[in-house]
Amino acid sequence: MIKLILAAGQGNRLRKTLPKGYPYITKALIPFKGEPALKRLLRQVNTTVEGETIIVLGHESEIIRKKIDLNDATIIVNKNFMNDSNLESLHKAFSFIVDNSIFTKEGILVIEADSFFKTNLLSNFNSYLIYNKEILNKENTICWTTKGLAKNTDIGGFIEPIQNEHNQDQDLIFDIYISNKKKSINTKKLYGLTWFNENGFKLWLEQAKLILKTKTNKNSLYFHDVIFKNKNDYCMKYYDMSNSALSFNDYEEYISCLNSH
Repeated sequence: MIKLILAAGQGNRLRKTLPKGYPYITKALIPFKGEPALKRLLRQVNTTVEGETIIVLGHESEIIRKKIDLNDATIIVNKNFMNDSNLESLHKAFSFIVDNSIFTKEGILVIEADSFFKTNLLSNFNSYLIYNKEILNKENTICWTTKGLAKNTDIGGFIEPIQNEHNQDQDLIFDIYISNKKKSINTKKLYGLTWFNENGFKLWLEQAKLILKTKTNKNSLYFHDVIFKNKNDYCMKYYDMSNSALSFNDYEEYISCLNSH
């Protein structure tokens, strides 16, 4: 399986909410017990999931490469990171994979670099992908992850699951969207790990090329928007990593991550 880490962003929301005088360089280097966030994530990913690792850098890419040993990963640099949410970063990475004929039969796991989780959560998700490989490799399949039921205060990406009689923590979904509030008591909060099967990633790449070619204001688009605009073209499933899965988009979330370390 290809492990693809999106780490090009500046982390503006995190930087703006940090206490005055906090020595901030870039989001990928925010420390967790003295270890840069990207180094921690890379260690977890490489010890849990087999396969090639690709990292997309952008903001302060040279500083990151000096501070973290990335020799075992393929590095792609998004020089346009200031005008990109992450759509162009994923497009560059997927294009690189196609151009270099990298093996994709086991799919691609896309990981947003501000994801914070205990290693066993990733191990469980990886086991789910392996166990369900035959089913997941059919059609244009995407497997999203969630972090439990959405709270009333949550904003951003949401998933509406198709309810099942066994109350499973993975199944098909009937809607996925970005909003300022959830739609139901069953709404789950979207998380920063997303798996594409081979057909799904190739379809996404075709559709992303069209958006990048025709859309004038691309800096507000995330890679998710390509799928949201073409929902009927994909078979979408979800896997719930539980509310123990965290992220650090702002200082309050960063402290929550530190406290759970």
